[in-house]
Amino acid sequence: MNLSLGIENPYRCPAGRELDAFIHQSLKDSSSSLEIPDYSTNETAARMLTQVLKQRYRGKFSVGRTKSTIQPFYARYETRYRQYHEVLADSYALAVSRLSMLLIQRLTTA
Repeated sequence: MNLSLGIENPYRCPAGRELDAFIHQSLKDSSSSLEIPDYSTNETAARMLTQVLKQRYRGKFSVGRTKSTIQPFYARYETRYRQYHEVLADSYALAVSRLSMLLIQRLTTA
């Protein structure tokens, strides 16, 4: 999937329709809705996305607040081998979306 400049880095990608579309196309099956949820800006959609990630990747997920005021949210995925991936963001929804993008890039086989 082609990504434009700005969202290819899951640690810095901005919230928006391009990120939402990437996640939706990567994680949904062919029978899913054509309407793309606002994963990166809507906390309710991000919570639903977290459930999809838990089912698909079967690791331990956690999302919460940091002590930082610049990027006060984190999202983390941990495997049973104690390896983890973590991203930071300025909102809950963006943290979950960035983690989704990271997992899609690193764990999904083409």
